[in-house]
Amino acid sequence: TIEQPDAIVLKETHVNVDCFGEATGRINLTVEGGTGPFTFAWSNGLTLRDLINLKAGTYSVTVTDKNGCKATKSITITQPDALKVVVATTDIDCFGDKNGRAVLTVTGGTAPYSFKVDGGAFGPSATFTGLTPGEHIFTVRDAKGCEFSCPRTIEQPDALVLKGTHAD
Repeated sequence: TIEQPDAIVLKETHVNVDCFGEATGRINLTVEGGTGPFTFAWSNGLTLRDLINLKAGTYSVTVTDKNGCKATKSITITQPDALKVVVATTDIDCFGDKNGRAVLTVTGGTAPYSFKVDGGAFGPSATFTGLTPGEHIFTVRDAKGCEFSCPRTIEQPDALVLKGTHAD
């Protein structure tokens, strides 16, 4: 009877990137069958079994056992779309008032989102009222903790100056 080892079977678990552009992905590889020890040749040049700190992309691995038998697997690490924020502002009506307003519209990232202005606490509302004149920093945080900040300026009209003349 001629015996042979079981075929090499590659199984994986992976973690996708949390925030657009980061390198937080991971791949954990399990090898079944074949005859150990095994060597690993990843498409990014690494020779480890498991990979960490990965950017989004497709990673292929070829595993070779001590008998020269090979198995190949490709794993795709994804990422959410970049957070994009549109801030629509309404300037102050009259000099000295505090009725500026901003409404934020968000795309990308991972919903739900929370919002803050000028270092305040994050909350669920994308609408800010009672804003004073000047620059404000609006920040959006998504469900995975990814943040995007952008400055916007709330304007106010010049103060009314009364000039008059009078006759003697």
